Amino acid sequence: MSPPSTLSYEVLVTDGVTRASDIRLPNGDRIVSSPITSILIFGETDAVLIDPPMTREQTQKVSDWIAQSGKHLKYIYVTHRHGDHWFGTEQILEGGNGGLQAWIKAIDQVEALKPRIVIAGHKQKNRADDPVILEQTRQYLLDAIELLAEKPTPREFFDKMIELHPDRINQGPLWYSAIGLLGAPTASPGDAPQPKN
Repeated sequence: MSPPSTLSYEVLVTDGVTRASDIRLPNGDRIVSSPITSILIFGETDAVLIDPPMTREQTQKVSDWIAQSGKHLKYIYVTHRHGDHWFGTEQILEGGNGGLQAWIKAIDQVEALKPRIVIAGHKQKNRADDPVILEQTRQYLLDAIELLAEKPTPREFFDKMIELHPDRINQGPLWYSAIGLLGAPTASPGDAPQPKN
């Protein structure tokens, strides 16, 4: 039996993006989203990417970084379903790393293990740790990909995702992910969604 290969890792942090909201910090500065950490774990030939970033510019930096590593990207692992941790997946996969179905297969592979318990990274406190969230996450992802292909405005994307998934908690990440992916909306009173009461 050959000895196990040594694993190494590298970290790339991409800068956050300026929020389109008119809300400012107390000193008047624009609000900027948090930096995004992407991690490449690799052996001799293959690699796993943890958390593709959100915008096309951020994702291009990650794609270039992977290419420079000389490793074959075999898997992508997403730590949780906020858009800033997975929206760049399609762009990376379409860059020659297995096609969009490879992303959906990641959920399929976890589901094939027939887990009895699945704990959401950002769960609703009273919700059971039920494996049904795998199918719900898959559907959320499929809906987002389908909508993004239609090239909607950020507000159209946000409204449709809320219509399709009205029980998701914390709409803020969906809104600023829409802005990061689709561009800042032109300022008008109806652009930014109002918080739910």
